[in-house]
Amino acid sequence: IIKPIAKSKEAEFYLASQFHRDYASNYQALSELKQKIENEPGNTIFNPQRILNVTNGPATGIIALHELMKYSDDYNPLTLEAYCLGNPEMTNKAKALLSKYRMKRTEKPLVAEEKSGGHSSWTNFLNKAPFLPKSDNDVSTRRTLYDLIILEHALVSNEKDYTIDVSKNVKRYLPLLSPKG
Repeated sequence: IIKPIAKSKEAEFYLASQFHRDYASNYQALSELKQKIENEPGNTIFNPQRILNVTNGPATGIIALHELMKYSDDYNPLTLEAYCLGNPEMTNKAKALLSKYRMKRTEKPLVAEEKSGGHSSWTNFLNKAPFLPKSDNDVSTRRTLYDLIILEHALVSNEKDYTIDVSKNVKRYLPLLSPKG
């Protein structure tokens, strides 16, 4: 079980010791998903438009997805959201890392990125975990349904109640997946 970092100094240790492992596992899983979808009958193209990354790390799933899709001319998601568990310093690390990636292959930084101090202006970092509204009438709390949800070390937080924890978290995030997601 990888617990969310509690102290800001731990974010640097996480990047040094676990980022590469998390990146590799995310890239591998996304690559296999892309291959599976594109091998389905009807020549389906893997091109998620609404993406959520819930993570203990610095949005490594989004970074891996960008690397996987960087040569795809059609890859330009409408919604990119990340929720970093634990200390807010991990969100700061994620913003810094994601500032290196462009949505389209350009040689020049986007104006919005320059104004935001190099932080990614196209990834929305959530302050709390996403949820579905209790009713369709509650427009103020309506959330996006996502085509792709990447849960990095976010399904288990309690090893004593492992199966209950996984079940609870799957039930929490699965309703946020769009019907064809």
